Amino acid sequence: MFTLNVTSDGAFARRLEERIEKWRGNKIAATLVVPDELKWWYFQENGVPARTIVPVESTRLAFPGEGGGTELRTSVDWPGIKPHHTVQNVMEDVHLETQALVTQALQAGGADDPELVKQAVAEAVKEARALIAAQMAEDLPGTRPDNPTYPKQSGRLHGETASSVFLSLAGVRYDSE
Repeated sequence: MFTLNVTSDGAFARRLEERIEKWRGNKIAATLVVPDELKWWYFQENGVPARTIVPVESTRLAFPGEGGGTELRTSVDWPGIKPHHTVQNVMEDVHLETQALVTQALQAGGADDPELVKQAVAEAVKEARALIAAQMAEDLPGTRPDNPTYPKQSGRLHGETASSVFLSLAGVRYDSE
């Protein structure tokens, strides 16, 4: 049988108090920030049900027709957007990567240096962004060029891939104090 007694005046207790003091008031957080320009991503993630589109400010909808003309319709059946669950599909990998980075930081002395853990959390959010972008490249391949003839029909990708636009606009906010 093995017995361990920890007293409040022992070396272990003093070391534990030192660690607690180093961590007191430290907040460790980083957030993946998705700006309004990427709101299309929400619809790709969760999907949008099919619906009939009708004109609001006129009696007909105008579309580019065959041979450069214009086609007019009183309504159009829009097929909706199927959900891709890009973020949901990478969450297990995000959790594993975060766990690995924080574990490495703690093993490297992070229990005594909160800054090491802060850096690991920030790196984990950057890695989450990269994992989401990689999944997005798989789920939403290709580009959608702008349409100079019908600017309202131009996409929000401006000829780029969804993944590259996400990587360039989604950022990491460091919430640590």
